[in-house]
Amino acid sequence: MAWKTSDAESLRSSDEQKRKKKIKLAIYITIFVVFQIIVITTMSLTVMKVKTPRFRLGSINVESFVSDSAAPSFDTKFTTQIKIKNSANWGSYKFNAANITFQHQGATLAVIDIAKGKAGWLSTIKRTAEVSLKSSAINGSNFGSELSSGVLTLNSVGRLNGKVAIMFIMKKKKAANMNCTIALDKIKLAIYITIFVVFQIIVITTMSLTVMKVKTPRFRLGNINVESFVSDSAAPSFDTKFTTQIKIKNSANWGSYKFNAANITFQHQGATLAVIDIAKGKAGWLSTIKRTAEVSLKSSAINGSNFGSELSNGVLTLNSVGRLNGKVAIMFIMKKKKAANMNCTIAFDVAVKNVKSLHCK
Repeated sequence: MAWKTSDAESLRSSDEQKRKKKIKLAIYITIFVVFQIIVITTMSLTVMKVKTPRFRLGSINVESFVSDSAAPSFDTKFTTQIKIKNSANWGSYKFNAANITFQHQGATLAVIDIAKGKAGWLSTIKRTAEVSLKSSAINGSNFGSELSSGVLTLNSVGRLNGKVAIMFIMKKKKAANMNCTIALDKIKLAIYITIFVVFQIIVITTMSLTVMKVKTPRFRLGNINVESFVSDSAAPSFDTKFTTQIKIKNSANWGSYKFNAANITFQHQGATLAVIDIAKGKAGWLSTIKRTAEVSLKSSAINGSNFGSELSNGVLTLNSVGRLNGKVAIMFIMKKKKAANMNCTIAFDVAVKNVKSLHCK
């Protein structure tokens, strides 16, 4: 019958869908397992793999080296970097206190201590140590010939014991050994010391001529904005009001300029027209500070015979004078007194009632 055939086809279709779902599930599980194997393998070969940290000497800076091939003897002092390199591990390396022994053909010349500490994961820590070596412990027969040849060979040996902690769950003991050979070349040392001394002279000279050289800050008027200007050449008289910038320029000094309170006097041929106050303050290194001031000037104090002719000619010339007293502090260690003077000439155009020119010495 038709309905029986339809039911049989539906059952077959349902079984087929279930089979496909099982195949897909098996594929997904397989992909997941393969992916996990890749992840675990990668982790095992990289993150979870613990390598021995490296324990080395870094750059050596010789401060002094005195030798005598006839005696024979030597005395040297140098600074060196001690490097604990843990850059290959994905976990910190915590090490115990240890020491480094400096030797010449097995004879111990000096021992320096290394405090316990920790090198972070994928990182290197550097410590600076001062080392002094003397030849008093050396008894070798060929020691004198070494000095005569110009090259002295020393060794540094040491051992760090500690543990590398991976992912905060696994700790593995690792011992880092040092075995460095140091060849001290007397001729090269003399050259290096000479170069170092010359370099220091150049640096000190350059610093003296630039950073440490104290220059006098500049004390000036800036832009002038005339708000009002009324004049009468017949009387003669004038009345003006303007705003101006006051600039303290310390851009030539590598140190701040701290100045005391002061004032600026506006004059006409020596006659005082107005005085404005300047509050104390500080101009930073290689910088300029600007302050805005309002100025009102009247001609009541002027008695000069040529004042009226000035107004008639159309140009009124005034002066601003002042003095800042302060100190320039260089590198926070040196302070030098410096006085900055203002002497500016302001020319007003009477006709257009504005500033024609501003010139400061």
